[in-house]
Amino acid sequence: MIRERLREMGLDRPLLTPAQAAAVLEVGRPTVERLIREGRVRTVRVGRKVYITAASLERLVEGGVPAAQAAWLALRLMERAGLRVELFTDPKGGFRASAGGKEALGVSPEEALLALAEALAKEEEHEGPQDHGRRA
Repeated sequence: MIRERLREMGLDRPLLTPAQAAAVLEVGRPTVERLIREGRVRTVRVGRKVYITAASLERLVEGGVPAAQAAWLALRLMERAGLRVELFTDPKGGFRASAGGKEALGVSPEEALLALAEALAKEEEHEGPQDHGRRA
C-alpha cells in the first residue's frame, strides 16, 4: 500500500524526509515528528538531516511486527516445541533454515526462519489435534 502510494507520488525511494513522510501519510509534520519521538518509525541521520525509512512507514500502516522480532519469536517457539533449528548460508545464495524434517529458503536469515515456521505451521494444521500425542 505505501509502496504504491510512493510510486504514485514519485517518491519510490528507501529514505524520505519528514515532510515527504507527512505527505504520504496525509498527516501534518508534527504528527510525523511525534512518531519519530515515540520510536514508531525508523530514522536514519545523514549529517544534520533526518530521514525516515519507507519500510518503517509500511510497518506502521500495516501494523506489522519487524521481521527480526518475528523471526526471533518464531525461533524461540520452535525451540520450545523441541525442534532443533539449523540456519546456514545456501551455496546458491541466501539462507537455509531446517527443523523437524522441513527446510525453507530466504534471502535473509529472518526470511528463512519465518518461511520455516510457516512450513511447520502448515504441517501442523494438516495433521490436526489428534496427532499431537505422538510427537512428544
